Amino acid sequence: MTTTDRAFIAAIQQASAGAAPTAPRLTPDAPEPTVAAPHFTTTITTDEATAVAPSSDPVAAPPTTGKAPLSEHLARRREQAAAMKVAPRDRPLRPGVEVESFDWPELAVELEHTARRPLLDLIARATRRGVSAETPALALLAARPDVGASTTLLATARLIAGLGGKVAILDTSPLGAASMLGVRRVAHLDGRIDPLGIDDLLIASRDGGVSVLSTCHNDEGSLFGAALERLTDTHDLVLIDAGDTGSVAPAILGEPFAGVALLLIDSADHDPVTRRQTVTVLAEAGVSVAGIVETQAESEA
Repeated sequence: MTTTDRAFIAAIQQASAGAAPTAPRLTPDAPEPTVAAPHFTTTITTDEATAVAPSSDPVAAPPTTGKAPLSEHLARRREQAAAMKVAPRDRPLRPGVEVESFDWPELAVELEHTARRPLLDLIARATRRGVSAETPALALLAARPDVGASTTLLATARLIAGLGGKVAILDTSPLGAASMLGVRRVAHLDGRIDPLGIDDLLIASRDGGVSVLSTCHNDEGSLFGAALERLTDTHDLVLIDAGDTGSVAPAILGEPFAGVALLLIDSADHDPVTRRQTVTVLAEAGVSVAGIVETQAESEA
């Protein structure tokens, strides 16, 4: 059993321990449990009924069994990888900079604990729907600024790393998850980048199993593409901070994000019609939304 198997299976088993599993709901008005953290509440769902996917067939909820919800997905990944004869990289990951630990934002730490079960459920649904065998990557795209996308990403990274998974954060937003950890953005590099050379640009924590790289995804694929290739080869999951739709044109997400499951992050009180229009625009640009995460910032007293 690989590290990926152990991390994800343990995560889902831990989430369902002591309570009956909740099958994914496919209707827009089916909220998940609401969890709270200081100045931040979040209701996490994957709105698969309104998500625009390549197939219009309804997605059936998996039967409730003793198996972890990701077991079939993991088995399928192994079979596909074996069929493609994907050879492991000869060179192990060697980050250019190692720190003892990152200075995580308090809100992300709090959210990791208070939203533990919804976050695990979110990962299970998104990976089952959109992650391919060769690209275990999940991108978070904010429908608008300040809806908690980067905080949700950081909480998810901490959660999976804490369960033994090896997680990479690939930040394509100037003020995204990496900047919240104090990691500076790597400037554009000319020419094609050797994926193995990505190691020198990484900052990794010794105690947490998390690697971080901040770059941009509209650099003609040189740095972002090489980074995604290298990180997916060496990590159990790559979490991509894709910024927000106000600063990122959907057209530039199409090719670089091919094979990546994308979640749209939006506030719960946002107009659902506008949200569906955003999903449609993304679909027209070749970007399929695997799910929608709803968040809401609490008003200050």
